[in-house]
Amino acid sequence: MGVQTDRPTSDQLNDLLHLTTCITESLRLMPPIGQLINRLATSSLTLGEDHVVPEGTYVGYNSYATNCDPDVWGKDADEFIPGRWGETIEEVRKQYRRQKARAELIRFHGGRRACLGEGFAMVELKVTVFMLVRWVRWSLDEEWEEKMTPAGPLAPRGLRLVFAKR
Repeated sequence: MGVQTDRPTSDQLNDLLHLTTCITESLRLMPPIGQLINRLATSSLTLGEDHVVPEGTYVGYNSYATNCDPDVWGKDADEFIPGRWGETIEEVRKQYRRQKARAELIRFHGGRRACLGEGFAMVELKVTVFMLVRWVRWSLDEEWEEKMTPAGPLAPRGLRLVFAKR
């Protein structure tokens, strides 16, 4: 995995290219906040040239649609391709900052209302995946039928895994 210890530091985890790109791509395709509808139009307004939002309408966004927009991510926007983030950890960080600043990647909301726990969540994810890869073998239960949750956090519904010690 590129780290010769069972207790990597935060810096060591952050420098692991494949771990970072796999987690970033996973969160792009399955954002923790699938959609957010939390604003009420207090008066009628027009977005762009022709999108009328009547007074009293709840307004929000769909993270999945934004994160998989083919105009931003290309024809393969709905495919898991960790390499799209870059070939070096510096490229990955730059690409992530650019996509987030342009609101083309929404996984922990953004701007002034960004999730305060994003950094902590990323460390938790990296530690968890690192430990799973280091110590455990796992596979999908062959009897599991693939379904996605209909609402809320986008994730496989009732995902069943089989774990074994390495």
